[in-house]
Amino acid sequence: MLLNRDVFLVDPTSRSIPNDGVAKVVDPRTPEEWAVLRYELSSFVCDGAYKQGMEDVLSGFLANLDQPTQPAAWVYGFYGSGKSHFVRVLEYLWRDVRFDDGATARGLANLPTEVSDLLKELVTRGKQSGGLWSAAGTLSAGAGSVRLGLLAILFRSAGLPEQYPAARFVLWLKRENLYDAVRTGVEGKGRDFAKELNNMYVSPHLAGSLLTTYPGFAANEAEARSLLKTQYPVLADITDEQFLDTAQDVLALQATTPGKLPCTLVVFDELQQFIGEDAGRALNVQTIVEACCSRFGSRLLFVGTGQSAI
Repeated sequence: MLLNRDVFLVDPTSRSIPNDGVAKVVDPRTPEEWAVLRYELSSFVCDGAYKQGMEDVLSGFLANLDQPTQPAAWVYGFYGSGKSHFVRVLEYLWRDVRFDDGATARGLANLPTEVSDLLKELVTRGKQSGGLWSAAGTLSAGAGSVRLGLLAILFRSAGLPEQYPAARFVLWLKRENLYDAVRTGVEGKGRDFAKELNNMYVSPHLAGSLLTTYPGFAANEAEARSLLKTQYPVLADITDEQFLDTAQDVLALQATTPGKLPCTLVVFDELQQFIGEDAGRALNVQTIVEACCSRFGSRLLFVGTGQSAI
């Protein structure tokens, strides 16, 4: 007797689904999260609407690279239709993320020739600029500041602290070539660097390492902690200019060529759900996207998702 499982290429009873059938657009950090990403890439069926969507997004970006601005893309469909799965795979194919064992996103995914050719062209155009980079995440419906919420997505994908003050401090350390020495100093005292950053206003270990690396920063540890609190305060919101300056610092950090910015994909999953019926929030998102297009030109592509067509 022929059983249902006999018609599948892989027996569904012999394998598990690491993501339980629900794709989450978040940058992987734990071994379990990396295992989920590997599964999602290797099981991605790039056919039908998925294939057409990949072609539309990639060809649209490439076609507009020589234009003043880059039109945003919108991915829509009913709940459970695979929007998150699509944009998650798109993000990692974009920058061809590499796993610890040497496997790559494009090597794991089974892609049709049309999509593979577009990705090759994307690589070529990236080399002519500052490389390729991507960031993706879901905005919290309870977020107080749209600007800070958007930056948190960029921060996480860049491996920075998600909180604005700590991220700005780390960006400064990296720009001044102090980051490695300060981090080594903190970890040399047996402390977790990320945790010390979360408490940077009061951490004697962070202040001490900073003074050892950069003695001219302050006269003593107490003054160093006070300067950190003054220079990098907790803010309820920031201006558009602060948002753009910070975003540019993050993008510059990812560039493979000094002085240039990478061709960047930024995905906001469930953007429609985040905006809801809030006209003010919709205006804030629109203003920020337009400001980014004006500052970064056609090298930055925004992709949002929602359940309704626009």
